[in-house]
Amino acid sequence: MADQKIRVFLVRHGAVDLNSPGMVYPKDCFYGGQNVPLSSLGKVEAQAAADFLKNERIDMIFSSPLSRALYGAERIAANYGLTPIQDDRFREINRGRWLGLTKEQVR
Repeated sequence: MADQKIRVFLVRHGAVDLNSPGMVYPKDCFYGGQNVPLSSLGKVEAQAAADFLKNERIDMIFSSPLSRALYGAERIAANYGLTPIQDDRFREINRGRWLGLTKEQVR
């Protein structure tokens, strides 16, 4: 058992789209645990991560239930016939009073 290794790959979600219909957040704001969608670029980034990892041995995939994270996890999982396990412990933190504010506004 001592010679067995576990490798963990941490993959962040791609770029988000704060300009989607219904979004009320300014550019470069704190959106935390809100379900903000990926942009077109973010979807390309998610697929690039899946392509990058396709030759790795992956047995399990965990993801935040937020759509931006789950999208990437599903792209990676598709390479292995897996289904991502959604776990709230991977959810981004709630930014509280900072939600929707830029760094300048928080200062």
